[in-house]
Amino acid sequence: MEIIGRNKERSILKHCEESGKPEFVAVYGRRRVGKTYLIVEHFGNRFSFSVTGVADGNKKDQLREFHTALTRYYQGDFKELCEWHEAFYSSRNIVFSRRQIAEAYMIFGGIPFIHLLRIFLD
Repeated sequence: MEIIGRNKERSILKHCEESGKPEFVAVYGRRRVGKTYLIVEHFGNRFSFSVTGVADGNKKDQLREFHTALTRYYQGDFKELCEWHEAFYSSRNIVFSRRQIAEAYMIFGGIPFIHLLRIFLD
């Protein structure tokens, strides 16, 4: 399905992709408006890592999903994740040590479900 509109957003993604340096892009908006679709269509199947939060999941559920995504992408026997800093540190090390290309594209979908803003409260 062709994306109609979203020219500004597509231009930003292209600019970040071609910048030659690490970039962080946050795509936000209402649910079910095509945010993930936009990113997947732009980058194709070039993700080094992707995870989506679990609706109504607690911290343990979210970390389990993160662990499952690492295992799915990298077929490793990774230790259980107990804290968010551990999850992000592990993913960074795994992605950058095992990638086959110069760029690494990582997607974190469903951020409200991941409860990143609550990590310090747990």
